[in-house]
Amino acid sequence: MIISLDLNDGPADGSAARQLDDISACVWKSKRIVVVTGAGVSCSALKKSIDVSEPTPTHLFLKRLDSKHKLLRVYTQNIDGLEERAGLAIATGPEGRQKQPHRSAHGDIHHLRCVLCSGDIVCSVEHIELFQAGLAPPCPDCTQRSEARTARSSRATTIGNLRPAVVLYNEPHPHGDFIAAIQASDIRKKPDMLLIMGTSLKVHGLKKLVKDLANAVHMQAANTKRRTLCVVFVNRTPPGKEWEGIIDCHVSGDSDKWVSLVEQDWAKRRPADWQVQARLDNDNSPAALRVVKDMRQRALPRKV
Repeated sequence: MIISLDLNDGPADGSAARQLDDISACVWKSKRIVVVTGAGVSCSALKKSIDVSEPTPTHLFLKRLDSKHKLLRVYTQNIDGLEERAGLAIATGPEGRQKQPHRSAHGDIHHLRCVLCSGDIVCSVEHIELFQAGLAPPCPDCTQRSEARTARSSRATTIGNLRPAVVLYNEPHPHGDFIAAIQASDIRKKPDMLLIMGTSLKVHGLKKLVKDLANAVHMQAANTKRRTLCVVFVNRTPPGKEWEGIIDCHVSGDSDKWVSLVEQDWAKRRPADWQVQARLDNDNSPAALRVVKDMRQRALPRKV
């Protein structure tokens, strides 16, 4: 049975508060966390245009997990690129498999892809102006290869056009094999916690990914005799019956609010994890002082 907890429950519900504390403890004790995110984690940011939106508290939480060497991978359905803005490097090809913790399952609106060679290009103002004029920009990689051939008096090759690097509904992912290789690699690394946030879990490919990862997490929990809530679904709506035995706990509410509570509990119970040694590097800048102040505030008892 999936345990259901509501972030809006008051302090009178002592059992729910204890279980939320247990989940927080599972986060800070874990070493190889996999996160799957959907549109819900970006809602508070996308009240503005994507171009001027800033990462949400949830995105910054994922970056903190990465900085503390607890994050194995983030799989996101989003195309807004806010994970990258938060500082998470995106794995765009096989060469980034081991070192880059962020993988976008549906592409990134800030990148372009060549329809011929699948080359990945950062979208610029010039590209946008061409799109607005009804023109498809030529691929610079294809252009360079073609010009190199003509410089050798060889026949020019075809030059592909650029399109937004997003995956449309029912469209095959250009890096599908790479994503499958990443997933297999992550499962072999024995993840010890799975966080699913801000997604309705309706897309077939994502459902299979979540089920495979949840199975790996539960196997690791059984091997280590770790009796904790290690597959957690944070979303405003509950999961369907098909997720019985797969998801351990549903936290009903906003992901930004939940990660804030987790960080407050973490800082309160394990303050050493949040110490910032700004003075060690003689860093007396206002930015460094703000970081120290922020960490101290997180260590204060939370208000329920």
